[in-house]
Amino acid sequence: MKAESALFLAVETSTLTQSLALCRGPELLAERELELPRGHAAVLLRSVHELLAEQRLGVADLDALVVGLGPGSFTGLRISLASLKGLALAFEKPLYGVSSLWALAYRVKPADALVCACTDARKGEVYAALFKPEGEEWLPLRLSPDEAFDFVLPPRELADRFMFVEPTRPIVFVGTGAQVYEQSLRASMGERAHFALEALAPSAVHVARLALPLLASPAPSLATLEPRYIRPSEAELH
Repeated sequence: MKAESALFLAVETSTLTQSLALCRGPELLAERELELPRGHAAVLLRSVHELLAEQRLGVADLDALVVGLGPGSFTGLRISLASLKGLALAFEKPLYGVSSLWALAYRVKPADALVCACTDARKGEVYAALFKPEGEEWLPLRLSPDEAFDFVLPPRELADRFMFVEPTRPIVFVGTGAQVYEQSLRASMGERAHFALEALAPSAVHVARLALPLLASPAPSLATLEPRYIRPSEAELH
């Protein structure tokens, strides 16, 4: 499909903020955000159909679906991916996935700084990924060649991880993890730590922006598209 004219819906539920964005290529047609302290299960599909109905559209009118893959809330990620897989199967639509932390980093544009997308992972840990500006884009920094660009660890250990990564540049922390652990991060990072706490959750608008270049390529198999959990679930542990 032609990405610049594709009509697609993006959904992001890696936190307790439910975010939806309807786009035609790079143009945002409609968006919706809801704070859901009890989770997404009861309302996600209703939100999708209501947003489309407001534009006099249905799922059948879409060219593609896009979902944030996490890391984040296990339940939120399972619900959104299962729901969109169901729609993709029922309406024969391609489904694409992108990193929720990458979408979170896109919410801020500080000058000459790195950005750490940092989501509260509970249990005294954060999901985190470090990004650097390249022109108009934020590109992920791998802290070692043999690991993924996102990881989970206690916030006090972020200073050790980031110590030698472009050490003269400040790091702007964004997300629920930055909010919850601001004092700890300031104590361990010192003056290098800055905070953009107006942006706490990834937005489907930014999920859509990241997904746009992917739409020109074949979608991954639904069987292989999985949430990015990073750590085992409680069920796996026990």
